[in-house]
Amino acid sequence: MSNSMDHNNLPYQVVRSKRRKTAQISIKAEKIEVRIPEWVSDQWVDQWISERAGWIQKKWNDVNQSSQEFRIEIKPGALIPYLGKNYQLLWQEGKRSGIRVVEDRILVTISNRSTKSVEDRVKSTLEGWYKKQADVVIKERLQHWQSEMELNCTSFKTKAYKRRWGSCSSSGEISFNWKLIFATQDLIDYVVVHEIAHLQHMNHSKSFWFLVESYCPQWKNYRKELNKRAAWLEW
Repeated sequence: MSNSMDHNNLPYQVVRSKRRKTAQISIKAEKIEVRIPEWVSDQWVDQWISERAGWIQKKWNDVNQSSQEFRIEIKPGALIPYLGKNYQLLWQEGKRSGIRVVEDRILVTISNRSTKSVEDRVKSTLEGWYKKQADVVIKERLQHWQSEMELNCTSFKTKAYKRRWGSCSSSGEISFNWKLIFATQDLIDYVVVHEIAHLQHMNHSKSFWFLVESYCPQWKNYRKELNKRAAWLEW
C-alpha cells in the first residue's frame, strides 16, 4: 500500500508493508520512497521526514546531479562510456550495422533497411556491441578472480538488470549486468569479487565483507562510485 505526500518541498511516496519491521528512506533521481511497517501513522512519517529534511534534500540533490552527469544520450557528438573512458558518439548509414572504435570516438554504422528511428537503430547497434564486449571482458575477470579466490561458480552469464550490477544464486550461478562494460576495470573487479564471495557467504555478514576486503581493499570507494552511476542502469 502506498500514497504520495509532500513535506518541505520534498515529494515522497510512502510504501507500507505488513512484513517490514523498520523504517527506511530510499532516494532515487525520480522519487523518494519511505518504506515503513503497515501500523506506522502518517503523523510519525511526517515528523520523521521533517527531522531528516536537510539530509534528504542534500542526498536527493547529489543523486540528481549524478543522474545528469552519467546519463547516456543518443545524439551526434554525445560522450558515451566504454571501460571507464568517454568516447564521442558518431554514426552513419550503411548496408550493414557495425561499430568501430577509433581513438576517442565510437563510430556506429546503422542499417538503412530499418523503419525504426535513427536513434533507436543506433542504440540497438550499440547495445548489441556492448553486450558482446561485456561477455568477453567480464568472463576474463571472473576467471581471474575465481583462480585468485579459489572459488568457482556453476555457471555465468551477462544480462540486463535495472537495479543491480550482479547476482549470485544459492546454486552457484552468477550473473552480471552487461552495463558494467561502461565502468573501469577496478569497478568491474569489485562486482566480480563481490559475487564470487557470495559463493562462500550467501549474505552480507561481517565474514562476507572481510572476504571481499581481503581481495578488494577499496571496495567501499568502488561501491560509492557505482552508486553514483545508477543512471547507467536505466539506459
